[in-house]
Amino acid sequence: MTFRHALVLALAACTVTAGAVVLRDLPYAPAHGRLGLGDLYMPEKVTGQTPVVLALHGGGWTGGDRYSWSGVAEFFRRDLGCVVLNIEYRLACGQTPWPACGDDCREA
Repeated sequence: MTFRHALVLALAACTVTAGAVVLRDLPYAPAHGRLGLGDLYMPEKVTGQTPVVLALHGGGWTGGDRYSWSGVAEFFRRDLGCVVLNIEYRLACGQTPWPACGDDCREA
């Protein structure tokens, strides 16, 4: 199942079930292993008008991870009613120089 298929199924399920949902470790770029995963935060009610946010953690492209940004993702979901995809991405260091991290963000 691709990430897009999982997202469609998750959004469809969210409109049927009550309560907010967080789906963890959804692959958006499976070839990158854990660095191609994201957490999907969904508010209690999702419609065609629900805003969608791509959350990118800080760290100057060379540090940080999605867990450090989970509070921000939760704020957008809980307080602003957005669907949020909080992603991990390859950092611009070592084996994955720039623009790998930017490519990952675009892929997500």
